[in-house]
Amino acid sequence: MKRSILILILLFISNVAFSQTMVIKNIDGQLVGNKLNQIAKFFFIDETVLDVEGNEYKIIIIGKQIWMAENLKVTKYRNGNDITDVWAYNNNENNVSDYGRLYSWHEVNKHVTESDSGYCIAPEGWHIPTHAEWEELAQYISDDNGGYSMSLGDWSDVGTHLKSNSGWNSDGNGTDDYGFTGLPAGDRGSNGIFYNIENIASFWSASQISADVALCRRLYYNMSRFDLEYAPKETGCSVRCVRD
Repeated sequence: MKRSILILILLFISNVAFSQTMVIKNIDGQLVGNKLNQIAKFFFIDETVLDVEGNEYKIIIIGKQIWMAENLKVTKYRNGNDITDVWAYNNNENNVSDYGRLYSWHEVNKHVTESDSGYCIAPEGWHIPTHAEWEELAQYISDDNGGYSMSLGDWSDVGTHLKSNSGWNSDGNGTDDYGFTGLPAGDRGSNGIFYNIENIASFWSASQISADVALCRRLYYNMSRFDLEYAPKETGCSVRCVRD
C-alpha cells in the first residue's frame, strides 16, 4: 500500500500489542483488512501523542513496533522541570519545527537511572529505544526487502528506506517507505559546535558502551546505510521514541 493512500485505523489495543484484531479502512471507508499481516510495510495510527509541553507527534507501526514519526521537541521532563542538556540546532528555534531538538545522552539515560520517572524526556507510555530495539527495526526492514547485509552493526541499504524523501543535501533523499521520515537534523559535538544539518541524522540509543560513550544510529546524505556509531555522551543527537 502506497504512503499516498490515507489509512484510518481503529485499534483496540490490549496489554499485549499486535495480538488483537483491528479494523482498518482507507479514506473511502473501504475495508482494507483486519490483521496486521494484511498491511504492507507500515501504517499511521489515527492518533497522536503529546509531550508534557503539548507538542504533538504522529505515530506509526513498523513491524511489531510503534514509533514516533517525528523527532522529540520537548524542553521539560515529565514532571515539568526544565531539561538540562537540550538544544535547537545552531541555537535557532526556527529549526525545531522541522528537525526537533538535540539532547545529550545524559538526558536519554534518565529514563533508566532515575527512580522518579518524572525525570524522563519521553512522554508517558514511551521510551528511548535500546540498541536491541533499533536492531529490530533494521532487521524488519531488511527482511521485508529480501535481506540486506549487516557488518558490525552497519546495515546496508536500510538507511534509504528510513530517510525522508526531501530535505537531504546533494540529492541524498531517501524513499521513506515506512513512514519513519528520518530528517537530516545534524548533531552537536561535545565541543559545543553544531554540525551536519542536511547531511546527517543521528539518533540516540538508550544503550551505552562505557562511562563516556553510548550507542547511536546514523543516516547519511551520501550513503544508503543505517550505521551503528559510538558517540561521547555529551554529543547532541536527535531522539525518537518507541512505545512501551
